[in-house]
Amino acid sequence: MLRTPVSVSSEVFVLLARVMGVFESMYRRLVEACMSRELPLVVCTIYNGNFADQEFQVMARVAVAAFNDAILRIAMEKGLLAIDLRLVCALPEDYANPIEPSAIGGNKIAWAIWRTVSRKKGASEQATAVRSRK
Repeated sequence: MLRTPVSVSSEVFVLLARVMGVFESMYRRLVEACMSRELPLVVCTIYNGNFADQEFQVMARVAVAAFNDAILRIAMEKGLLAIDLRLVCALPEDYANPIEPSAIGGNKIAWAIWRTVSRKKGASEQATAVRSRK
């Protein structure tokens, strides 16, 4: 999508909107299917990657922001916790190649998940304790 030729710049937004409409619809169905299992759910955004071509890196970051907007909006609508992987994998060393985390990045992601799940568990236990005291 990032290299699709267009005759006027406004076509980029039309193309992105089309792709985003499909993504958001499918992602919403996926989240709802996961929630129907009545198990705890935490979502993650898409990280920006680490492309050597800086022009492509900028294009990818802008496109990823549109996908992440949908992910975060749905998470907020559904009351879900979200981990913003753009903040977790923010350094070149976090990537093994342009789109995959390195061992360092993978470790950071694992820790972010653990902290988020632990915090959610702690919050649930605190809420249960408060309810049981009433």
